[in-house]
Amino acid sequence: MTSGDRRRDYDHPIPNHARIAELWNAYLEIRKDREGIITPYDAAIMMILLKIARAAHTPTRDSFVDIAGYARCAAQIAGLEK
Repeated sequence: MTSGDRRRDYDHPIPNHARIAELWNAYLEIRKDREGIITPYDAAIMMILLKIARAAHTPTRDSFVDIAGYARCAAQIAGLEK
């Protein structure tokens, strides 16, 4: 759903996705293998960036819980945690 509470928390889809795209493009430009395919690790990091883009509009506990979860996923994918 893109109205009601979600609209209030995340903004209209256009600016919401513009923020996400800006962060994802920045990440893809600075990652180590800029020409390579997007890996599972990249996907986890990019999901953190999605949550950051949403938190930039309206901080919610849910966004921060999700950021922590995606950070743990990234650590597990990177072999830093079981």
